[in-house]
Amino acid sequence: MARIHRIIAAIEPHDSVERYTGLGVEVLQGYARIVDPWTVDIALNNGGTQRLTTRSIVIAAGAAPLVPDLPGLEDAGYVTSDTLWERFAELDALPQRLVVLGGGPIGSELAQAFAR
Repeated sequence: MARIHRIIAAIEPHDSVERYTGLGVEVLQGYARIVDPWTVDIALNNGGTQRLTTRSIVIAAGAAPLVPDLPGLEDAGYVTSDTLWERFAELDALPQRLVVLGGGPIGSELAQAFAR
């Protein structure tokens, strides 16, 4: 677990709003709607709105975990990639067994990290 925390601590400064802002990138957080190939309307997290017109649109939407509807899963005390680190930080020791559901990039990363 300590290894995972060291890796996260090393990566975190390179993937943050502060880093990109420091590099001169205007970071807008909120919900966007593409109006046409050159225009995006953004409902900002701070309550404001903004319309951008540009030659290129980059969508960095992130991901949210999908919890499958499996019998017994709710009772198992599952964690997701969003809740994993907080829940594991509360433990005195790592679980003896761990199941990773999902073979996408995040599931694969977690599986190899815990295998180590």
